[in-house]
Amino acid sequence: MEAVRGRLEELTMATTVECVSLNPNSAQKPESKKASKPLNQQLLERGVAIRAIYQDSHRHNPLLQEYATWMTDLGGEIRTAPTVPMLMIVYDRRVALLPIDPYDSSKGAQEVHAPGIVTAVYGLFAQIWSTATPLGRTPERDEAGLDPQLRELARLLAAGSTDEMAARKMGVSARTIKRRSAELMELLDARSRFQAGVIAAQRGWIDTSDTSTRRADTALAPHPA
Repeated sequence: MEAVRGRLEELTMATTVECVSLNPNSAQKPESKKASKPLNQQLLERGVAIRAIYQDSHRHNPLLQEYATWMTDLGGEIRTAPTVPMLMIVYDRRVALLPIDPYDSSKGAQEVHAPGIVTAVYGLFAQIWSTATPLGRTPERDEAGLDPQLRELARLLAAGSTDEMAARKMGVSARTIKRRSAELMELLDARSRFQAGVIAAQRGWIDTSDTSTRRADTALAPHPA
């Protein structure tokens, strides 16, 4: 991690236009935020645009809320999404830093310069950014009364995710998943999670014909050591 932090400093100094990042809950450790704060300040003071995506659950974390407010006040842009697939940083759309292990950023990072890979990684960021909610704005509910977190939960449960799997992907506790699942069933007037999944499919939120994806989601989901 010391080598990674040293390289982050070098890439910060070389960046002139934009720095974007995905920031899952699993990567939000106090020491990481302490190390990144002066680097982000350097970028913003030089007029470099910073755009960062965190998970919706960050909205209830006082430490991360304070950090996000600090960066926003300096001109950074922050949005949140229900799930963030992995930690990543892209500098000037030409260099990407990706974790060696997507589920454990402490194992180090790999630096990527290949244009095809960097473009794909940046495209992932751009896609999530386009539907994420700006910090300071309450996530909007749709015509059915679902906010983005509930909609994502419906998708995960319909795909066969357990409470523990959904909690890990969404960065919340299993207790929160149980509470929100109950809210989802009430909103959909469903008597079970299975029925909620059927109703969600009928409304076009998920593709029930994509059984191979659902099987893979369940079979290949990471399990805690």
